Amino acid sequence: MSAPTLPSIAAGLRAALVEVLWAQWGGLEAWPTGKPARSVVDPEALVLASLWLEPEEARLWRLLRVWAAGGARYLSVQRIKNLAPHYPAAARARLGDFARECLTRGKDARWKPLVRVAARGAGAGKELEPATRITTPAALVLRLRIGLGVGIKADVLAYLLGSAGARRTGRDVALATSYARRATDRALEELVMAGFVTALATSPVSYRAPEDRWEPLLELGKDPPYWWHWDLLYRFAGALGEAAEEVREASPFLQASRARDVMAAHYAAFDLNAVPAREVTAAPGEAYLAVLAADVEELGRRMRRNMI
Repeated sequence: MSAPTLPSIAAGLRAALVEVLWAQWGGLEAWPTGKPARSVVDPEALVLASLWLEPEEARLWRLLRVWAAGGARYLSVQRIKNLAPHYPAAARARLGDFARECLTRGKDARWKPLVRVAARGAGAGKELEPATRITTPAALVLRLRIGLGVGIKADVLAYLLGSAGARRTGRDVALATSYARRATDRALEELVMAGFVTALATSPVSYRAPEDRWEPLLELGKDPPYWWHWDLLYRFAGALGEAAEEVREASPFLQASRARDVMAAHYAAFDLNAVPAREVTAAPGEAYLAVLAADVEELGRRMRRNMI
């Protein structure tokens, strides 16, 4: 077996993520799949990751056009603006094409500022019809937005409901939802006032969404969907992919050095998703590439087995 390189590690992770994307679109009932997602789907992160990985799987553009027609109004334009700067340049460039689909096919004027002038067409293949049902456990964010309106409160509540009854701080909520801390704190206060969320007298103050109150309404079942930090995983994969392209022809030593930079900046993608990852000092020089390859391979296994 040949020694791992940064491009080969990044390619393996992209392949795993393509499987994740199909499962998550299946979890939103937007695409038939053998194993639809049950964990909470982060819709804006899913759109951006699909735009990035479209060259790996051309059908993703067809699916995105379908979703723009039937689901644009359920997406948060503000949140996608918050997330987009953390994704590869290719995803940001294609976001303008998706915005045009949301504006023209989805009839949603909120997307106009993001529209790119020279947009693409449908691409090859039969035109698909937009999904009309959003009822699955994985679609928790979208269901709450339909009921409460597209905005920060629905997303905060979805994160807390997806935390299996665990308490979360305001910092946790801001990190998971990618809204400003002041905005999330205000949303949490108002959700507590409304009786939707419980505040706990911890230091710092923490919050939880009582499952026994919400289960009769949402019917999430005995195994409710869990919120994994997909956005952080997509960011890590995107950063790793861009770094791999930068050093594709470089020596293994330089590839390992660049890999350490990416891992050090994105360790939270592993930590917050309870996936083990070794420190960047675990091996000297180019030997770190083998360490990273093993950690990324384990991440792929966890995503396929436990996180979808």
